[in-house]
Amino acid sequence: MGCRFELVLAGGPELWLRAAGEEAIEEIDTTHALLTRFKPGSVVSHINEGAQQRVDGELFALFELADRIRQQSEDAFDITRNADSNLLLHQPNRTVSVSQGGSVDLGGIGKGYAIDLAIRSLREAGITSAFVHAGGSSGAAIGTRPDGSPWRISIGESTPLDPLRIDITNRAFAVSGDAQQGQHITDPRTMSTTTASVFGACVGESACECDAWATALCVLGARPATMPESLHSILPGKCAWRIEPDGCLTPEDPSPCAQSTAVRS
Repeated sequence: MGCRFELVLAGGPELWLRAAGEEAIEEIDTTHALLTRFKPGSVVSHINEGAQQRVDGELFALFELADRIRQQSEDAFDITRNADSNLLLHQPNRTVSVSQGGSVDLGGIGKGYAIDLAIRSLREAGITSAFVHAGGSSGAAIGTRPDGSPWRISIGESTPLDPLRIDITNRAFAVSGDAQQGQHITDPRTMSTTTASVFGACVGESACECDAWATALCVLGARPATMPESLHSILPGKCAWRIEPDGCLTPEDPSPCAQSTAVRS
């Protein structure tokens, strides 16, 4: 998936934590093998070769989620890589294909999906304190840190604003922007690369959803009315961070998010 995954686990004997972590890493590796478009034989490669690919219920749900976010984001997020192509989902047989000789790329949602599966694996193993991230741009937390404090992340170092510190407990996050890789974010509605510096972030329950919405927010530059209220959008304003649905966060008015508190340090 083009990045390094890291896991921080606490709350038990080292051997038990290591075993749980290895199972979670195996989930990530399996997900990568299924979703990469660079490996022949992967699900995505078969779809891009024109096949009507049958998938299991869990993977079908991922494609359904991607298509739902496309609609909610007014096409600002789209896993198809051709403006004239459409994702074709057939529920009775759980088949996935793409029209007009197009192709799909799950790069904007795949990391978050892998994180969610890793988090689920850790929870099933009994882990109660953990933090998982992929390249620092997407991540999720289980419980709190060993000392009982929330897991803290910092976002926005690439923007003109002061970095924003966010405390999360049993929550996920994702950020998207062009500071690290240059102007690489494409508007799927026009298939053109953004020319201005962009940044967007999202906090919610699912790293998968946050991953996709962070990209959409970069393209839109604003929170659409159709974005679910359970998700918090974070965008840089002229003088302060815009956190919605909670409103604008300023140093004088540090409005908290439900279950995830934005603070400055």
